[in-house]
Amino acid sequence: MTEAQAADHARRQRPCSGCHLHRRLKDNRTITVRTCPGKLALPCPRYHKCPCQPGSGSIAPVAVALPERVTPDLLALEARWASLAAYGVTAALLADVLPIGEAVNASTIRNDAMRVAERLEAELGPEQAMFTSGCQSEWNKMPIPGPPVTIGIDGGYVRSWTDRPTNFEVIIGKSVPEEGRARRFGFVVGHDEKPKRRLHEILVNQGIAMNQEVTFMSDGASNLRDLQRYMRPNAEHVLDYFHVAMRITVLQQMVRGLPAGLSAAAPAAVAVLESVKHHLWHGNVGRALALLEDFSDGFDLVLDPPPEVRKLQEFGRYIDNNANLIPDYPSAKQCPEPQSHTSRPWGSGGINRPSARSSPLSPSHCSAGSSQTDLTLHAGPLQTAQMSRVLDPARWFAR
Repeated sequence: MTEAQAADHARRQRPCSGCHLHRRLKDNRTITVRTCPGKLALPCPRYHKCPCQPGSGSIAPVAVALPERVTPDLLALEARWASLAAYGVTAALLADVLPIGEAVNASTIRNDAMRVAERLEAELGPEQAMFTSGCQSEWNKMPIPGPPVTIGIDGGYVRSWTDRPTNFEVIIGKSVPEEGRARRFGFVVGHDEKPKRRLHEILVNQGIAMNQEVTFMSDGASNLRDLQRYMRPNAEHVLDYFHVAMRITVLQQMVRGLPAGLSAAAPAAVAVLESVKHHLWHGNVGRALALLEDFSDGFDLVLDPPPEVRKLQEFGRYIDNNANLIPDYPSAKQCPEPQSHTSRPWGSGGINRPSARSSPLSPSHCSAGSSQTDLTLHAGPLQTAQMSRVLDPARWFAR
């Protein structure tokens, strides 16, 4: 039946759209189309261009109607499963449950999934500096919002495969509502032109209203602070205490190794940093900054300060830049207990999970451009509404 449909389509497309005369037949060929039941060999006759049309060459109506050589239902399965498992595992699973034999491999799955990811990228709207809409009177008239939502955002550096000496930064976020499923998103810094739009779409897809409470948690980097701004009017921005505690722990290890002339100050430095950590845990930023400043002033007379002193001053600037993001952590229910601060940060689950599903082929394609589409696919399982919109057959075959 499929062969008859392809032949009927070729027959109906044979008349020229200009003069309505039949084009001359050039040859009869077949094309292979991958479907869930298996491969199909469809007739694909080629016709000479009509003399009334400019230029020369041939046209194959069936090949034009099926440019991807794969049906949307199979592509949807490949993309959805590839977002949950490695490409090789997805290929093996498809071969087990579908009568396709060895028609697909890890490379085919990745190429098809990347095409879906590129379509999802194209579906994003324009970037905006501010996504907060409406005013207080409008928000007050809205229905009672849902429970609060916590969004953790973190970043990491990835070694570029195409340009070995350089790294590029990847940002991963996880939106966790008190009710419902968590959603993830990711993008490559400097390559993605719509980071705020991407975060906004996640909030919209989760049904987060403008008057709903949202808590953003990050490591306090400047690009993460800019990403969170003007997303929701009732948003609260919190510096993840894990990053504060880990920075202080590293500084304490560094000051223990002060050079011989300054080694006597090491115990005092460790004690000051411990006191700073205590004050920051309770949100007393002013007192913590005062302790850091007073202790750093003691090294002003040193002609060539060691790296440990410069790191201490950098930590003071880091706390000062994020002073408005540091709350009284014991009163914030999202924060862990102090004894658990040696564990990983709150948002690291969103960082590690997508990378854990990488395919064996990922290192050979690890560049900023390919990683952007890979993150679009692997940042979370593709949603049913998302897939049905992008892989709508009416839009798929429109070309």
